[in-house]
Amino acid sequence: MEDFTEVDILDSLQLNTLLLTEISEAETPKQGTGFFFMYRDDDNPEIGYPVIVSNRHVLEGMDMLRFSWTTTDKDGHPQLGKMAHQIFMNVHDYLLIHPTEDLAILSIGSIINQIGGMVAMRAWDENHILSKKHLNTINVAHRILMIGYPLNIMDRKNYVPIFRQGITATNPALDFNGRQEFAIDIACFPGSSGSPIFAYDDGLIDVDENRNQIYGKSIAFIGIQRSTYTHTTKGEIELLDKQVWPITVQESAHLGMAINARALKDLKPALIKLVRNIEKEKTV
Repeated sequence: MEDFTEVDILDSLQLNTLLLTEISEAETPKQGTGFFFMYRDDDNPEIGYPVIVSNRHVLEGMDMLRFSWTTTDKDGHPQLGKMAHQIFMNVHDYLLIHPTEDLAILSIGSIINQIGGMVAMRAWDENHILSKKHLNTINVAHRILMIGYPLNIMDRKNYVPIFRQGITATNPALDFNGRQEFAIDIACFPGSSGSPIFAYDDGLIDVDENRNQIYGKSIAFIGIQRSTYTHTTKGEIELLDKQVWPITVQESAHLGMAINARALKDLKPALIKLVRNIEKEKTV
């Protein structure tokens, strides 16, 4: 699992997410978006703890989970469309739930050790989570990208996700209604849950102390999509034979809620404890 680099960061975003599908006998098994994230060991940053991040309402209650990831060639380059398929058993044994937010992580270190360097994954880590001071530079109406699988839509030939853009609807540095959340002005549909959200600039990104304009690309991981606002429209359908049928339609309000990325830090102590317990069980 590789980190992002400045050179390939935009293209690498399509290797950060994956479609999560519950393996279940239910008529409509749960689906949602997940993405790779890496926690770092406090004493040795070279040691990483890889996880899949999504929402609590996506992962909680799952026993088996299916996802696919892009493979690499002999030189380690991604082969878009050539996939390795994975079934994750006993999800609940590797799952950690945030105590207050609709957020969950799934420890995948054991899978990574099994597959080695066969798959192309790009992961954000704790260093990519902005401090509250830096979040203040990303204000209301800042351009954002959201990456995922709305309505289960994706490029199935190349197996890459859907990119969409919108703006922040409230300041990400502020806790919306006292929770670690902020509002986003972007279309959110079923399947988008768990999508990573990025503040993105392309063009003028800064002005230095000498008032020189700085151009380039800037991207920052700021949140995880969790829900959308909807409104209900009531009306009538009049048929040709003059029969009238009342209808109620629920429509997206084009507004959603995102969990602040810093909430991921709250789960680190529990993750390290879980990983160490798993390692102890293997040695017994």
